[in-house]
Amino acid sequence: MKAKILAIDADAQRFEKTRALMESQGHRVYGAETSVQGLRMATTLRPDLILLDLGLPQMEGYALARELRKHHEVGGVPILAMAAHTLLAESEKALAAGCTAYLEPAVAPARFVQQVEQHLSGNQEPPAYQQPEVLSDDSDIEPV
Repeated sequence: MKAKILAIDADAQRFEKTRALMESQGHRVYGAETSVQGLRMATTLRPDLILLDLGLPQMEGYALARELRKHHEVGGVPILAMAAHTLLAESEKALAAGCTAYLEPAVAPARFVQQVEQHLSGNQEPPAYQQPEVLSDDSDIEPV
């Protein structure tokens, strides 16, 4: 397996699509449906990357991102935020909460894989306190 990916996603259908897509690339994908499960799994599993649904039950994804950044086990792990809507304010809020990048919803599968692989290979801005980027389908858009 190339990498351990933790997908914290309340949408079971989206999780299954993500799992199938990333496992086809040789990665191992673990899933959590709630923020409590996600926090527990992240600190014990120590994944190479976290895909985070911003619309989680119990604790919003933003709050979970802040909490994950407090734990040394995953403090430097890339966190890619996912949401159902594309709103600039939402992406800015995710980045301010400690997410490394914001993935546009409904992106083509090949672009999704490319974005995840980019962060797994370390070809991105450092997480949390540096200027992170907002990922989009348009490669000519400058990072926010």
